[in-house]
Amino acid sequence: MSKKFELTETVHICASIYLISFDGDETLSDPTSAVITVKDEDGVSKVTAQGMTKNTTGKYEYFYTTTAGDSAGTYTIEIVSTSGTYVSIQTGAFEVVGKI
Repeated sequence: MSKKFELTETVHICASIYLISFDGDETLSDPTSAVITVKDEDGVSKVTAQGMTKNTTGKYEYFYTTTAGDSAGTYTIEIVSTSGTYVSIQTGAFEVVGKI
């Protein structure tokens, strides 16, 4: 179940990026780039490949503010992190509703 936000609220999107070694150990790691795309329920891009803000090693965030003109529905998130030739994709979703 995705979290619900009213129109004009700000959605705080967080990502943790790990380097996984051959022996299975996971270590927070900084990629060369970490970008986010947000699409509304109709697949219309609201944010396209925008850089995320680094908080600390391997921890990134992005603030997306919905507008009064946005449509209600399920919004999808895609975060793409790249390090050299390695690409990682994380996905998620949140719900935009009228006044709760």
